[in-house]
Amino acid sequence: MAPATRETLRVEPRIAVRSRLPKGKPLTRRAVWGGLCSVALLAVQLVSCGAERPRPSQPRPSLLEPAQSDSDFISPAEWHYHPPEQGRMRSEVQLSGGATLFAGDRGERWIGSKAGLKAAPRLAPETLISILSRGELGWLFVGASGTTYEAESPLGEFTRVVEPLESLIEVTASGSALVGIRKDGKLVVSQFSDPGGSADWQPVKAQGATVADRFVGVELLDAKRGYALSAPERLWKTEDAGRSWTPLRLPRFGAYKLEPDGKGVIVRGVVEDRVLAGDRLAPFTGKRATPRINLDGLPPRGPDAEAITSDRATLLGDRYFELTSANSRAKNWELVVGKLASPLVVRKTTIPRECRSAKIAGFGTRLVVACTTRAADTSHPIDFYESLNSGKKWTQIEASAVGRIHQLKLALGAKGAVLVSGLCPERAERRGCRPEGVFYLGEKEDEDAGTQETAFVPASTPSLRGNALALGFSVDGTRAYVAGVRAKSSVFSVYVSKDGAKTFRPEEIEGLGDQIDEYAAPWRRSTARALRVSASAAAPDGSIGFVVEREPETKLVVTDESGRLLSMASVPTVGVAVGIVGGRALAVAPRSGEAWETQDAGGEWHSLGPLPAPVCGNSGSCTGNVACGALGCVVGGVLTRLGWGVDERIELPVLSARHDERRREVRIRTPLVCNVTEGAWHKLEGVEAPPEASMAAYGKAAWFSVAVDGDTSQVEFLTAQSGARQRVERETLLGAAKAPDQVAFHYSVQVEGATAMRYSVPKPGANITDVEVAWHNLEDDKSLKGRIADIGPYRPGDYVSLGAKRAQRATPDLISIASGGIFVRPHRLLRDNQTAYFLDGKSVKESPGIAWPTVRLGGRVDTEYVRVDGQALPLGIVGDGIALIAALSGGSFQTSALGLAEPRQYGLNLSRRLTYVDGRATFQLSYVDIGGKLSQTLLFPLNTAVDAAPTLAPSQAQLGATPGRCDADQLKQSPRIVSPFSPGTRHPILINSPSDPQILMMSGSAVLHGSAKEPCLAALDAGAVSTAANPAPSETALILLDDLEHAWLFRREQLETEQPSLVRPTTRFGVSGLSPGPIEYHAMSCSFDPDALLPPEVYAQPGTRVTR
Repeated sequence: MAPATRETLRVEPRIAVRSRLPKGKPLTRRAVWGGLCSVALLAVQLVSCGAERPRPSQPRPSLLEPAQSDSDFISPAEWHYHPPEQGRMRSEVQLSGGATLFAGDRGERWIGSKAGLKAAPRLAPETLISILSRGELGWLFVGASGTTYEAESPLGEFTRVVEPLESLIEVTASGSALVGIRKDGKLVVSQFSDPGGSADWQPVKAQGATVADRFVGVELLDAKRGYALSAPERLWKTEDAGRSWTPLRLPRFGAYKLEPDGKGVIVRGVVEDRVLAGDRLAPFTGKRATPRINLDGLPPRGPDAEAITSDRATLLGDRYFELTSANSRAKNWELVVGKLASPLVVRKTTIPRECRSAKIAGFGTRLVVACTTRAADTSHPIDFYESLNSGKKWTQIEASAVGRIHQLKLALGAKGAVLVSGLCPERAERRGCRPEGVFYLGEKEDEDAGTQETAFVPASTPSLRGNALALGFSVDGTRAYVAGVRAKSSVFSVYVSKDGAKTFRPEEIEGLGDQIDEYAAPWRRSTARALRVSASAAAPDGSIGFVVEREPETKLVVTDESGRLLSMASVPTVGVAVGIVGGRALAVAPRSGEAWETQDAGGEWHSLGPLPAPVCGNSGSCTGNVACGALGCVVGGVLTRLGWGVDERIELPVLSARHDERRREVRIRTPLVCNVTEGAWHKLEGVEAPPEASMAAYGKAAWFSVAVDGDTSQVEFLTAQSGARQRVERETLLGAAKAPDQVAFHYSVQVEGATAMRYSVPKPGANITDVEVAWHNLEDDKSLKGRIADIGPYRPGDYVSLGAKRAQRATPDLISIASGGIFVRPHRLLRDNQTAYFLDGKSVKESPGIAWPTVRLGGRVDTEYVRVDGQALPLGIVGDGIALIAALSGGSFQTSALGLAEPRQYGLNLSRRLTYVDGRATFQLSYVDIGGKLSQTLLFPLNTAVDAAPTLAPSQAQLGATPGRCDADQLKQSPRIVSPFSPGTRHPILINSPSDPQILMMSGSAVLHGSAKEPCLAALDAGAVSTAANPAPSETALILLDDLEHAWLFRREQLETEQPSLVRPTTRFGVSGLSPGPIEYHAMSCSFDPDALLPPEVYAQPGTRVTR
């Protein structure tokens, strides 16, 4: 037998594969780089795009000293992971030298030592639960899905990934042993046996396990012992590392989950938790036997791209500076400083916390901070502070300025140059002014004193409209640049200054949407799309890179040191965040985690595959900022990429979240073709909705329902009889009231039949008395009546108006037919805190209210009453059948977990209902497999201990393509099961009528009998589907297999009415229209036809595709 594993490796030959997306096509105004195979600047204009690479007429020296040159960055680049806090650790191994290797949540790996914490740059796409040392062969990490990750060193890249052939929901590990839970709920075990770390998964031996048992938790405690939990609730143990399991004879208490705890496990319960150790259960006190594995201290702080892009931080070569006010105890702002990919430290500053918003820029060892005490989006005074020693000491710059801090952009250059945008002109009012232009920090003459003073002086930026979109300096600080829009031409332009940012010369960049209305005032814009520069930076070779966004496009624009266009290219895909420096850029798709790199200004994007760690988590608004400098990039707040380029010799495995790779195929069951017989439609007066499968094929009735008259409070029980002459019989449960406007009444259709209740509306302060209750129970085919003498005073919500009807609608909390009678709780407001009445047609018995225990799972407890051995048994149903709580005499409770707490993990939907087996109340759980394979119905006979073993009942999944009908013995001797459809079980139904368009229906729920091995079909319901020929159908159908020639078709009659118009003036005749009328039925003859021609709409319906 082949090993049950699958090895997944990257298909591409190297990690730096070329993107399959279209390459950006450079657009130029004065110069074009066709191939852009180098980021070296051209000194002469290109005149053609020939086959040869463009070459400058003469070499141009670097703008930097050798120590600062372009070649200083690391290549290939290396990733560094620096989350603000680490995840929970699940496993640890001692290393030599006193260090410890940890692995855990988010796929993190850490080494803790006296020197601090160090993280692996590459995260696994899932929680890591175990670490195995393979000696000279390296390390093996086991994921929660059973996937194994191989690395040559504890924090090294994963070099091999091996996934289980089948998805595992949960995995536990101890030493080289692994035990997992498959998606079908079965346990599997594996022992690592080969040097490559492959896990050969085999089914375990579970003594006494049945097809109903689905495992929900498993924990190995050591190399041999372990515990497991299955649903329906049963605890198991192993003493041979998971190869075999035996059940423990322990009482049920609603267990649904296991957690490790030293030598035992914590068993989480619906109501209470217990500890399982030494094969015994004990109350859980809340204190664990062993503490969780924790890392000491917080991880080293790293840079944050969002802080850089919002100008709260700046990159100066390999140094990072960030302003923060996160420490509420600090009197002043603090400065986070350090080198890229190294731990950052926090320094104190003298910048006061009164500054509500601040921005920072730097050059060399000089830093300048702009801040304002107002955070509002208006103009206010802005203060400036500077440090000449990398933030160790600060002084305030004596220069006044007014502006808007959110529009402010700040840059520093050589020889003390400071460049600012976002300030108001000197002549403007101090508050409410509109910032425009660019300013440099210089000297101006004080007209009053006749002396020179430090001030922000307007720079010469010919025709610059409004504020700068971006600004900065070359790496050596001698050239300043400003990006903006020229007022004369409305064209995006790059302004360059060589005199310390005093005067600028513009260079227009065409091709970015140079239409006047794009930049006009808001009230003059027609289809304006805002243009913004999301990133810009100069490279050591002198080139300047801009990321220019103008919805829906994002462009990379690269110029030479004089602002002349070298290249314009597209990003690799839409919705990416891009960081740029000169002709190098890093693009990241935040949601998918894909990354790309270019080193030729976007001429060619190289895929880097997925990021080593997610940057967005579960945040729906994450933008995944990227900020780049000459030596690398910062991605979000968790990743730093030091250097540029990749090692094309390294092959890395694909690391993607586990997903189901199985394909889906169309599967339907044999179509039915029905022909509407001749004759008229028959009205069902008083019936509010057509009957469904839950109301069909019960005893002698083809279907049943209730008919109601809100003007008289009359309630009738309807039973339909099939045959050549279809008929509907009516039985009165409540007759017409003599004074209907003085009564409140209630009616309902239930599993076993129908109920009705009525009482006179009490006078203020009086009790509700003489309550009539009537019901028909199809289990014994009897109608009974009873009266409750007094149910106490009126409570708000006891009854509500029926609108135009004369009678009121009573709203009891509970009315439930049971064996031998009916339970009533009349006051909705009181819920469980009220007396429950049981009527059997002869007498009335009272049961006290119930205070259900608080449940931790399922979100709610629905109350139901059944009769067991002639006694009332109140049941609390948790969620969709996760657990049952039985309320026992004396105020005690018995809890038992029956269903899966998280069925979606298993690819299942869970539903529940009550049914009867041999006249005994039975709890039915139905699992529907989303993939269409493992659907199952379980029946739990009810008793006070709620511990009866389930039996397997039929579901639609066990029926054949053309199901067989039930014979008399099956109908009489097997329980009636209402089963929802599951994928692959639906029948298309074509209904032909001589006078109407063809109706397409799809079958839904079904009534089944027989056994899981030999099921039979009693009835199907079906609903109409919109088609091109019949776009708005409303019909439904009931098809009984023992009388296919006389199936039932239902519709709601449409009545023509005259109603007032809200659109045009009302005439005395109103507006003619259609309003819903009574339900009608018609007979039709049906037959299975495997060759029926089906419309294409069939295959678009839910439940028509299954997993292969």
